[in-house]
Amino acid sequence: MFKSIFLKEWLKLKLTFIFLLISFIAILVYFTFSLNFEFSTIEPESMMWYRFVELQYKPYFYFFYLYLAMGIIIAFSQFLPEVIAKRIKLTIHLPFSMKQIVFSHLLIGIILLTFICTIFSLGLLGIVADYYPKQIVQVIFEDTLFYSFASIILYICSSSIILEQDKKKFIFKIIFTLLFLFAFTKKTKDIQLGLIVLEKMTLFLTMKF
Repeated sequence: MFKSIFLKEWLKLKLTFIFLLISFIAILVYFTFSLNFEFSTIEPESMMWYRFVELQYKPYFYFFYLYLAMGIIIAFSQFLPEVIAKRIKLTIHLPFSMKQIVFSHLLIGIILLTFICTIFSLGLLGIVADYYPKQIVQVIFEDTLFYSFASIILYICSSSIILEQDKKKFIFKIIFTLLFLFAFTKKTKDIQLGLIVLEKMTLFLTMKF
């Protein structure tokens, strides 16, 4: 079953994947020129390192919103057509419970999203490695892991909202997701707080999905 669902989901998400890939290339090219301009206009280059370490100036920080957008785009591309066409209900005749089928779809979405985040993160790390020392690159690597994890959580939240049929739960999940976004966009620089939020969100989704 998983193989057939994976092929179906891949065919459905293929255009979305290509669109994201092309967008990432364009964004990273722009980021490369922008970062190169900053380093060429600020001397010595250690001043840029100082700004990163002491002033928490991270030129890639806005990518956090891009990671979040990835989660939302994948969720809507994957589940919205199914809900509109009511195709998920057609799988009830299969020898699996609805929960197993939904979680299979979610797992496939998480795999594809993780792959996309990894490609973008590797591209970003490859760029910054030419400008920053390895200690800072390590921090950037940790940030990309954090952003990717947030993207996956938001993907699960968005998927849960799209699939929800109960109006009260639907509204509650929207509010909960908005609070999640607010907490992240407000406190993203505080990694420890962010991890606590992620832990609570994961626990909530495990209990309520």
